[in-house]
Amino acid sequence: TATTYKHLLLTDAKYGSHPTMLGPCMLHMRRKQDSFNSLASSLVSIEEEFSNVLAIGSDRDAALRKGMKPFFPLATWLSCKKHVEDDVTRKLNDLRVGDLEKKEFLLDIFGSDARKEMGLIDASSPQEFDARLESLYPVWVKREMEARGLSKEATTEFYPYFLTNVATDMKATMIKSVREKVGLGENVFYDNDPESMND
Repeated sequence: TATTYKHLLLTDAKYGSHPTMLGPCMLHMRRKQDSFNSLASSLVSIEEEFSNVLAIGSDRDAALRKGMKPFFPLATWLSCKKHVEDDVTRKLNDLRVGDLEKKEFLLDIFGSDARKEMGLIDASSPQEFDARLESLYPVWVKREMEARGLSKEATTEFYPYFLTNVATDMKATMIKSVREKVGLGENVFYDNDPESMND
């Protein structure tokens, strides 16, 4: 597991941004909570100031979060948009939802910068997120039924999946108010920096 950080004292002359630097790393065989607990414990024992980190971004690995969270009490956790988008896309593929309908689901959730459309991810509060999600229920049920050719008696799967596996995490780690709190503004978090260190 590699950690990265933006070196705020340096600026990339070509792009005008702060370069990504490799931070402490841990080699481990399994993605278990105690492995990440060990990494976090080591970081804080070496440099106590690490416990004051204000934001940590990652994929949605539960073992990583549970293992590290106790050592970073001030941190706001951010989920990588690409990982969540991949999870949602995988579910839609499992349900055999066609490409056109899949794009519509993804647009409802993530919006589109190019089309200047907002998605659930752009909610300015958890309450707004819940209200938007609730308003999408009939839309998603109808879309899934048509896309999968389900009868009116059939039970749809996507809305319950999203509610159970994505919504709570998205509210806590991805919506606009969370991103603004950690200084990302309109930007979403991508896990590209740490993952690029794996190449």
